[in-house]
Amino acid sequence: MLNKLWKALSIGIVALLVTSSAVLAVTYQSTIQINETLGTPWDNLPIIVDINNTYLANNGYIDSTGLDTRVTSIGGTKLNHLLANDKTLFAIDIEANSITKVLYTFGNDMLDSFPIITGIGGYVTVADVDPDLELGDVFQFMLYNICLDTTAGAGKFIIYKEDAIDFSVDAVTDGTITFTVVGGASVSASIPSATYNSIEVMSDGTDLYLYINGTFKDSDTWTITVPDTGTPWIFFEGSTVKYIESLELIK
Repeated sequence: MLNKLWKALSIGIVALLVTSSAVLAVTYQSTIQINETLGTPWDNLPIIVDINNTYLANNGYIDSTGLDTRVTSIGGTKLNHLLANDKTLFAIDIEANSITKVLYTFGNDMLDSFPIITGIGGYVTVADVDPDLELGDVFQFMLYNICLDTTAGAGKFIIYKEDAIDFSVDAVTDGTITFTVVGGASVSASIPSATYNSIEVMSDGTDLYLYINGTFKDSDTWTITVPDTGTPWIFFEGSTVKYIESLELIK
């Protein structure tokens, strides 16, 4: 069974570290200006801009799904982006003390889907109400094209379910991620910050495996099932995930 976890996402945005402004033009595009005034370069920084996308959809500027929109550099390079009813989010590299302009365009070819961009301090939660999300002892997580901040720190979760699953960045060692089944098995691997990778965690009922970009990294033997704790799933907490194309749970 394939469960698309991002269908029931609740996205929380906590902070925006640069200022943004947008002015709609009659040519069905918006110019967004980003002013970096902190003197800090940013790698793949999530930007959140207040834009009334509901109005644009209701008045025929964009498709009701928003999938015909793009965010690009002035030179036309496509940036990863995500729409909410009243916000447009995208990720971009920003130089210190710079002014950067991008274009928000309408009427493009339809995308298949949006990636997940949570913003600085944002995260995703899914309530524990669907029995199909209980892992048991045979499961597979696929995280496609994910960009992580793997600087060591506490509470930097990729996937977390209290007293059940802890998939996180190591609290002490930079560049290390560990997937732990509470009371069961644990697998770890090294992965550098700010790189795009696909990660697979798989259990066949007796062994837990970790792969990065299709390459085996670690395994551990276990004999229990993942506990059904009734606690919510938490994804991407602690500003850990800068970007992810998609997340799948296969059972």
